[in-house]
Amino acid sequence: MRIAVTGGICSGKSTILQCFQNAGVSISSADEFAREVFAEGETQARLAELLGTEPPVSGDHVRKALAESSHLRRQINQIMHPPIRRRMHEAGCTVHEVPLLIETCTQSRYDFVFLALCHEAERLKRISARYGEGVAAPAILDTQLSDQAKLPFADEIIRTDCGLDNVQQVIDNWVSEFVAF
Repeated sequence: MRIAVTGGICSGKSTILQCFQNAGVSISSADEFAREVFAEGETQARLAELLGTEPPVSGDHVRKALAESSHLRRQINQIMHPPIRRRMHEAGCTVHEVPLLIETCTQSRYDFVFLALCHEAERLKRISARYGEGVAAPAILDTQLSDQAKLPFADEIIRTDCGLDNVQQVIDNWVSEFVAF
C-alpha cells in the first residue's frame, strides 16, 4: 500500500509523518528530498540561471522570486520535481509526505491520501516561528492551493491542531486496521 500525506505549509504533515514512523511504518518526505536536490550543484546552477543570479541560490531567494513572479513556479517545478519523484520512488516506503500532491496531479500514484488540516491562525503562527516574525506569512499562504480545493482528493482528514496525542491515536488506529507490514 502507498499512502500520501499532503496539506499546505505548516498544516502538520511532518507531525503526521512522525506519527506513522512511531507506529512502525516506513516513511519518506518530499520536503527532505527537495532539500537534498536543492543543494546539488546542477540544481543550484539551473536555478541561478533561471533567476538571473549566481549560485548559491537560497530558499529565501526562491520564495521572494515566486512572490514577485508566479510564472516562475512552473519552471522551478520542472527543475525540482523529477529528481524528487525519482528519489521518492526509489525509497520504497509505505507513507510519503507529498506537500504538492494535488498541485502536481500525482494523487493517482497513491492508494490512500491523508490531508493535514489546522486553523489558519495556527498555520500563520507556525510559519512565523519557522521563518521569523518578519516574514509575510499570509502572502505565503496565498501562494498555495487552498485547503478547500484539496478536500475532494482526501480519503481522510487529520486535524493537527488538536494535540499530538490525538493525532498519534488516529494514526495508530488507522495503522492497526489498514496497514499490512
